[in-house]
Amino acid sequence: MMGLADFEDDADMAEYVLGLSSRRAARALERRIEREPALRESYHEWIRMLAPMNSGFTPVRAPNVFSRVESRLFPAPAPRRKVPLWVPIALAGGAALVLAVKGALILEFIRLLF
Repeated sequence: MMGLADFEDDADMAEYVLGLSSRRAARALERRIEREPALRESYHEWIRMLAPMNSGFTPVRAPNVFSRVESRLFPAPAPRRKVPLWVPIALAGGAALVLAVKGALILEFIRLLF
């Protein structure tokens, strides 16, 4: 009867044979395969089961999609446009002109009242 550890070993072996294990897990499993005959037999069985799925395919290197996904999720901020020096000066001058006209109108209104 298979225990939970046997199922975990079987799942780990399937991931290893498919190339889905992390490097650390793969190295640990390789050391165990060398020491444990039952695990070695499981390894060979998984190779036999999965070998037909691999026929006719040429191995290819997976593209590095992480950087593209990351750049789409977190795009670089747009560069700030430089404001020409005359824009704030013109705005300040315009505000000063508005205040001067408003002040002149208030003074003229007061002069007409008295």
